[in-house]
Amino acid sequence: MDKAAVVRKLITKVLSAKGDTASFDDEDTLITSGRLASIDVLHLVVSLEEELGFDFAAEGFDANNFDSVHLIVRMLDSSGTA
Repeated sequence: MDKAAVVRKLITKVLSAKGDTASFDDEDTLITSGRLASIDVLHLVVSLEEELGFDFAAEGFDANNFDSVHLIVRMLDSSGTA
């Protein structure tokens, strides 16, 4: 499974837990639009660490990188995460 597919799956899981079952595109803003809150981003951070081995302690954290699937994948790609 490619990174974008993993990220979409994780975001869908977080949104579904909140009762948000509306679809989203890779470029859709999720934080800015209010669909994801800070606690949701925290859930994504933990999930990315577990699913992809991304180490936020080593790479740093910037909430702006979580506003869309595209931005998350770009962050993962820039870190060299497999």
